[in-house]
Parts: sequence; structure tokens; C-alpha cells
Amino acid sequence: MKLVALSAVPPGVVIPILPVFAPEGTVAITCVSESTVKLVAATPPKVTFVVCVKLTPVIVTTGRLSEFGFAGQARRAVSQALALAPEPNVRTLGALALSRSGELIQASRLADALDQELPLHLTMQNYWLPLIRASVELGHGSPARAVDRLQVTLPYELGSTDIFQLATMYPVYVRGLAYLQAKQSREAAAEFQKMLDRPSIIINFPLRALAHLQLARARMLSHDNEGARKAYADFLTLWKDADPDIPILKEAKAEYAKLP
Repeated sequence: MKLVALSAVPPGVVIPILPVFAPEGTVAITCVSESTVKLVAATPPKVTFVVCVKLTPVIVTTGRLSEFGFAGQARRAVSQALALAPEPNVRTLGALALSRSGELIQASRLADALDQELPLHLTMQNYWLPLIRASVELGHGSPARAVDRLQVTLPYELGSTDIFQLATMYPVYVRGLAYLQAKQSREAAAEFQKMLDRPSIIINFPLRALAHLQLARARMLSHDNEGARKAYADFLTLWKDADPDIPILKEAKAEYAKLP
């Protein structure tokens, strides 16, 4: 394995800060966001495809688009990524992004294909596939089944994976969303608080910022207006310089304004 540098990118494009290790000659791409927001917001309302000098597989950030509410853009980005580099990591993150943006059938098909190809892959079988399938269950309105799907991820969800070099805590986040969907506010709040209590492992992964917002929603569900107000304020302070047209940010501002 060799550390491969990214090619020069146009002005105004954010360069990924994590090193990328991969065999030379492997073809793949990455999406990076145009720098229209501060890095803390990690928000890509637009994406630019940048190819590495040595054509090295890197992380596709379609997940940010889907989590921030840009479902249509996420679906298009996944389609482009799969056409250019249909290797397992891209298909894995593509399936996750599709499951979070409402394309449940295609997400399931990608997951099933990965399951058949990699039946003995530890993180695929115990982290990524349960996560994707739990997200699909959420899309079908089955939060209890989503929580069941995520049981197998418990020993692994605080660690890094073969795709990311930091702990995303994605299973924790999706479990929290499942509890929210099931109107189990206390359980939901516990999952999002778990993310906020571990800044040293999740670092600046975008879900940590969103955990503030989801914690606020969990507290609203339990009629804890003061707790909700604080959590909304934490999120809005963190994203005070973010693009104002981000769908999930607009939702958060509207919900905060309606607090009694």
C-alpha cells in the first residue's frame, strides 16, 4: 500500500484531510464539496468530482447529501459514482445513501449483491449491511425491525471501519432515528447523547452535528422544552455559517421558532 496524494483541485474546493491508502492503479473517484460553508458544517449543497493522481479509491460523500436533505442530488451522485467506480466501498456507501434518500429497492439490491459477494467480510456482515437494511426498514416505516437489524452492530459501532478512518457511529444514529420514529423519546435521546459524549472518536463527522438536532427532537417528543431549546441552540450555533438553503437546517430553524 502506498499513500497517494490528490491531484490539484480547482480553487474553492475542499480537499479531504484524511490520508488514503490503496493499491496504485485502482480506479475510483471522490466527491468533495465546494467551499461555500465552513468546514465545521461539512455541508455539500453542490459537488465536484475530483480524480486522484494515482486513481485511488476514496470516500464518496453522497451520505452527506442524503442526511442533509438533498435526496435528489444524493441519488444522482450515487448513480455517477457507481458508473465510474462500482467497487465494493462505493457500492456500500451508495446503498446507504440511497436507503437514506428513499430509493429503498435499489439500496436493497445493492446490499443483497454485496452480501452474496462478501459473505465472510467482517465489517460488511456486521456493520454495513445491517446498517443499510435498518435504514431501509426505516424507509418502510418499521422502526422496531430497524432496531432489530442493528443488534449485530453493537460490538463494532464505536470503532472505525475499513472504509472510514474514524468512527462514524452511523448505526447509533440510525438506531436513534428508529426510536424517534417509534415515539420512544428516552431511548432516542440516549443514542444521540451517546454520540455527543464521544467527540474523540467521531471527531467532525457530519452525524455528530446532526446528533444535536435529533437530540432536540427527542426532547421535544418528551415535552422537555428547555432541553430541546438548548439542543436546537447548540445545533444552530454550530451551523451558524452554513448555507441557509440546506433542507435539514431550514427544518431545524422552523422547529426552533415554534418552541413555546
